[in-house]
Amino acid sequence: MRTVARLLAVRGGARSRPRPGGAAGKKDVDITAVEPVGNYAVRLVFSDGHDTGLYSWDYLYGMGVDKERLWKEYLGRMAKEGASREAVPAAAPPQTKPGWKKL
Repeated sequence: MRTVARLLAVRGGARSRPRPGGAAGKKDVDITAVEPVGNYAVRLVFSDGHDTGLYSWDYLYGMGVDKERLWKEYLGRMAKEGASREAVPAAAPPQTKPGWKKL
């Protein structure tokens, strides 16, 4: 959801800044909490620690109504950028030279 929200951020309704690097590797990110903000919005907390966006009820409704089109736009943008929704495996720790002690 957060990844599709970036597509709409320029249209208004969400109060968050897109992060550089986009949505690559975010397939398994879940919403872990929904916190009300007054009567007009919610703050979503995601499993990767992201929690800075405020989403109005109208904005969320619009995302639901337009889900298919937004999803196609998102997948198209990911393909154009050569990005993947799959998580990138962590790099292996550097090898130490034989006989050297790691400090």
